[in-house]
Amino acid sequence: MSFTADTLSSVIGKIYEAAYDQSAWTEAVQSLRKAFNGSRACFARIGPDVGAHDTIATECDSYFVAKFVNEHAIGPNVLKEAVDAVPEQVVYSDHALVGGDKLRKSRFWNEWMAPQDMYGGLGCKLFTKGRSYWFVDVQRGRNQADFQSDDQAILQQIVPHLARANQLSEQFQLKTISSAFENLTFGAIVVSADARILATNNAAEAMLSEPATGLTSRSGVLATQDSSSTLTLHQLIADCCRLFAEIIPGTGGDCLIPSFSDENYLGIAASVGPLPSEGFLPGSSEPKAIVLLRTARPEFSVASAGQLRALFKLSPAEARLAAALAGGLSLKEAAQSNHITLKTARTYLEAIFRKTNSRQQSQLVALLRHVQPLVQTSR
Repeated sequence: MSFTADTLSSVIGKIYEAAYDQSAWTEAVQSLRKAFNGSRACFARIGPDVGAHDTIATECDSYFVAKFVNEHAIGPNVLKEAVDAVPEQVVYSDHALVGGDKLRKSRFWNEWMAPQDMYGGLGCKLFTKGRSYWFVDVQRGRNQADFQSDDQAILQQIVPHLARANQLSEQFQLKTISSAFENLTFGAIVVSADARILATNNAAEAMLSEPATGLTSRSGVLATQDSSSTLTLHQLIADCCRLFAEIIPGTGGDCLIPSFSDENYLGIAASVGPLPSEGFLPGSSEPKAIVLLRTARPEFSVASAGQLRALFKLSPAEARLAAALAGGLSLKEAAQSNHITLKTARTYLEAIFRKTNSRQQSQLVALLRHVQPLVQTSR
């Protein structure tokens, strides 16, 4: 092939342009196909819950995309099984990897590749995250010359730039998020599903460095001084990063992070919610959550009994008692207003402590006065 320095420069330039503009990835894929005189080219993800949004391809046919998602991504696939074992950033020829005869006899080649004029290609596994990996693939058609070793060498030069573009895309997004929250007076921390800290604003940095807040970072993972509070916080983060029906994240929730080093400090009120994100390909970026942090103070607005019930999974009676306490009543006064005995109120209070991860009434009231539900609930 005749692959000039200008052609290579142009392809790499479009790849880096796409790192800062997600809408430019389609053009970057197209430039790769044209540069290699290919019939098709794509960037795609292989892993759990693969969907149509996990592929950017030239000459994209919705029928074949759906066929791959519904049949070949989850069923037997000789090419996928071979690629699974290939090291990252090593360019391969699909015929050499699988064996030309074996590939062309496979159902995947006959029902999916050949009908799209994909008769022989070069590919590379770019990077892996969790149980997924992303790869690039360039194909040539039935009436085109096979790829040669010099083609493979050129793609090998391009591959590191594709992987780097993904890193830049993630960093650019996180920097944009951090900048948006920089002037806020409350803390904001972006975390991954495993609570790894990805970005913080100045207020959050100050909280992390102050022992009295009860908030800390352990080897880059957001945590608290108390194992129970850490577990609650991590469960809320995991909920936000878990996908339901492949598209809808959990709603997260609120919790109080108590301080054990200062009895006069009520702690940090944390609100955890899902953070929509874009990555190397649509749907490729790891799920993220945002943790909003405020010092627990008594002047926070009081949530309704209905909101408290939804947020902390309280029973109706527990929610009514909690709302009364948040409104400023003593336990005795709250019991009277709810027409229950003080003994029953104490039983409810113990259950409320458990469900809100609080240990004393002052902490509980601070949490209940602060909570702002992530979803609308009826009163």
